[in-house]
Amino acid sequence: MDTSTRPRPGPAAAGAPAAGHGPGARRPRSDDELIACTLITLWALATGRALPDGVPPARLAEHELIAFWADPVFEEAPRP
Repeated sequence: MDTSTRPRPGPAAAGAPAAGHGPGARRPRSDDELIACTLITLWALATGRALPDGVPPARLAEHELIAFWADPVFEEAPRP
């Protein structure tokens, strides 16, 4: 029994990568990974920042995560 709420992909041409997934890209394995990927993508688009390529977020150092997720509104605030 499949309880996933995601639509199933239609038939693809033989040997063609799935839409939005180039060579080397991988699809999220779970709904949690899909949500994380969506949030990271939206934040990257909103702030212009990007996480390092080829490194899963779980393997990033604390300072790298803070630099990515820090709110730009607080960075631009003048300091007295």
